Amino acid sequence: MKERIKQYAKKLNIEYTGIAPVCRYDDLEKRLYRRREKFGINQFEETDIEKRVNPLVTFPLANSIVVCIFPYYTGEDEGANVSRYARIPDYHTVIKYKLQQIADFIKLESNAKCECFADTGVLHDRYLAYLAGLGFFGVNNCLINEKYGSYFFIGYIVTELQLEPDRPQKKECLKCANCVKNCPGGALDGEGGFDTKRCVSYITQIKELTEEQVSILKEQEMIYGCDRCQEMCPHNTNPVKTPIKEFYEKRQSKLEKNELLVMSNKEFKQKYKDFPFSWRGKAVILKNFDK
Repeated sequence: MKERIKQYAKKLNIEYTGIAPVCRYDDLEKRLYRRREKFGINQFEETDIEKRVNPLVTFPLANSIVVCIFPYYTGEDEGANVSRYARIPDYHTVIKYKLQQIADFIKLESNAKCECFADTGVLHDRYLAYLAGLGFFGVNNCLINEKYGSYFFIGYIVTELQLEPDRPQKKECLKCANCVKNCPGGALDGEGGFDTKRCVSYITQIKELTEEQVSILKEQEMIYGCDRCQEMCPHNTNPVKTPIKEFYEKRQSKLEKNELLVMSNKEFKQKYKDFPFSWRGKAVILKNFDK
């Protein structure tokens, strides 16, 4: 059944699928507490660590987690000020649709219940993908896949179907520290630690900024998101384009301040509703120009 699920996923242009175990992730717990003690927490993450490290807290009937990666690199855009992942149609919609197809296949074959998550669940998706053998962690805190580097999204299906888990890869990143040296906000500590509050991507998504965050934003051109730590990573040299056709359907690589100024928030949401950055609203995006 495990191989049949993977083969079905490939028919949906999902090349990499793995199975993560349902258990308590003690190693992840240690990582999360270390990061919290050193850097605190941010407004977007789940505060209850037990929910993040123990799937059975939220999904008491779960037996397996099917994890898929969705490459999103579609090429370069001159003068872009929007991160690569946000220039393309909203990944939440694309991923959820494909995951639901896999979930329907599982239900049809086994009658097992499933729940799908595309960057919307309480579990730590990168850690699940690591456990499922889909990549290894980089110093930049990203998960790195052997073919697509770190330019991919992660989605997962929690199911009551019992499947044999895959094994984590034993590979490691090159530890060149290019990401640490070139991070605009100095968010990376070089040991896998990550201060989200100094990350440009995080700063461009929050409403209120500290003086330090304003200073960080002034030093670069991005209006939404940041790709610097990925651009400098040798694992992303000559990135491979995604086979997922939905990510080529629309493109918005640059936002203009003058255009946003004359739009209402409703007009903004309507025009950009198909892109990942629209959820933050016009005001949050507009504040990133005023630096």
